[in-house]
Amino acid sequence: AGGMQQVAEPHATQELGADAVGHGVDHGGAVVRRIHMHAERARPGDAIAVGGPRASFVVADDFDAYRILGDETALPAIGRWLEELPPGRRAQVFVEIPGDADRQDLASRGDVAITWLPRDGAPAHAEGRLEQALRTAAPIAGDVFHWIACESRRARAMRKALEEAGVPGDWIRATGYWKHAA
Repeated sequence: AGGMQQVAEPHATQELGADAVGHGVDHGGAVVRRIHMHAERARPGDAIAVGGPRASFVVADDFDAYRILGDETALPAIGRWLEELPPGRRAQVFVEIPGDADRQDLASRGDVAITWLPRDGAPAHAEGRLEQALRTAAPIAGDVFHWIACESRRARAMRKALEEAGVPGDWIRATGYWKHAA
């Protein structure tokens, strides 16, 4: 993993920055990593096809604070969240990563507390550090929006836990960024 590379003015320069995280799938000992294979062959200036954009989910900016939870596949989105956070706005961030080497420098003008949660060998699809962080996180005063992005089953389970705890459904956005093939 490396730090995100942001294009300062993408509309003016007609440039697109992309971060990709591939989950290796083991098929009889051969690891298939399509994204990584393409990335290893790509060179600056290569043409690519881009689909989209899909309709984006816009979060109201009048919440008192934001609780953001995601795995390494969500790091580009988390980086953008924090970059766009208004000065002084509070965010409590939990990021589950493979190991300590996967930490990134994430800039923000907001009042941000980031907790890195290394899996240290535990499988990315198994319930783990994010769920524990959500259960044990210190309460945040005021209206709090919850944003979750990780393995699909895990994201749904965390959304359900928040709703059962009384968080209004429209104050939660839980997205499966990938699905574990059982």
